[in-house]
Amino acid sequence: MRVLVTGASGFIGGAIARACAARGRAVLSLDRVRALDGDLAQVNVDLRDRAAVEGAVARFAPDAIIHAAARLPVAGDAREVVASNVDGTRHVLDAAARAGVRRVVFLSTTTVYALDGAPWRGESAPLDPASPYGRSKRDAEALCERARREGASVSMMRLVPVIGPGRSGLFHHLFEWVREGRRIPLLGDGRNRVQLIHVDDCCEAVEALLAAPRAEGAFNVGAPRVASVSDEVGALCAAAGTGARPVTVPAWLVERPLSALHALRLTPTHPWMIYAASREMTFATDRLRALGWAPRFSGAEALVDTYRAHLAARHAPHDAHVDGHRAPWRSTLLDALRRLG
Repeated sequence: MRVLVTGASGFIGGAIARACAARGRAVLSLDRVRALDGDLAQVNVDLRDRAAVEGAVARFAPDAIIHAAARLPVAGDAREVVASNVDGTRHVLDAAARAGVRRVVFLSTTTVYALDGAPWRGESAPLDPASPYGRSKRDAEALCERARREGASVSMMRLVPVIGPGRSGLFHHLFEWVREGRRIPLLGDGRNRVQLIHVDDCCEAVEALLAAPRAEGAFNVGAPRVASVSDEVGALCAAAGTGARPVTVPAWLVERPLSALHALRLTPTHPWMIYAASREMTFATDRLRALGWAPRFSGAEALVDTYRAHLAARHAPHDAHVDGHRAPWRSTLLDALRRLG
């Protein structure tokens, strides 16, 4: 199988590209910056350039495309998010149709769902995203559905937050809190569950979709074993052995101030993330598990594994071209709060 992966410079896309290459597949990375793995074949393309995307896909003639490229709100304004995530997806799907590529796996997100706090939501739950990123992914999913109606086999992976070795972003601040033995603030009473997924299990989900004779539509992807936020962060603190411990903070006390600070660009945490942190955020994965997908990591195990990798890589040189999930989200406010912990 020849596989084209968009976004292999990113945390998730890079992991997927490496996993495909490890299985002996011919892999081509399509990205605007260099891929995470320098050994991968790559074409430097901005997905907003329709002609360049179509040319690259036609020349490589892949059997499948894994569309992992996405722009996060912290990396640009809402217009850039839409241009990359919606227009980029349109160009990938159109290029696939022109080149006769029948299998496309699109990496979406559970932020397309409404923030209603319902537990274990299935793929038919209402879509009502609260963030520019979630709305861009919902609109990109609509393009995927159109491609399906026109005869393509398109799978949409609705991912919960993906963590594992190499993940930084907002988790950088959590892990530094833990490393320094600080108190870890949890919004709300800590009894809610926020589902995570280890990047290795994410890669196995891609494999399950590629291996299925026909896997179409949306598939939630998240760890099936999920404890409360308090228990999972507590397990991380216990494994670290630094004296760090979770403490609860009333959600109403900080939601509006943090939202205002985000509007002033003083913190990268979007109001949607702040609101979701104290709510039930769990999603049923029955559709994907019916294809034989068997994730190995619980949420707590994924956190501990990611933290240990964070410690090992703390002094590694930083790539100036890295953004999104692979680089720490810069925030003077979060750094100051950590020192007060």
